[in-house]
Amino acid sequence: MKTYWTGKIAGTREVTAHENYCSVYETDGDDIWVLALVHTARR
Repeated sequence: MKTYWTGKIAGTREVTAHENYCSVYETDGDDIWVLALVHTARR
């Protein structure tokens, strides 16, 4: 089951962190960089 989707900005992914929040992140090898935590009403 896929738990993430491609982000609006190239190279990023998005995942639902909570029913009201979406986390935007990118990966670099084994590292995960969280770029933003967005309230879903602001999408």
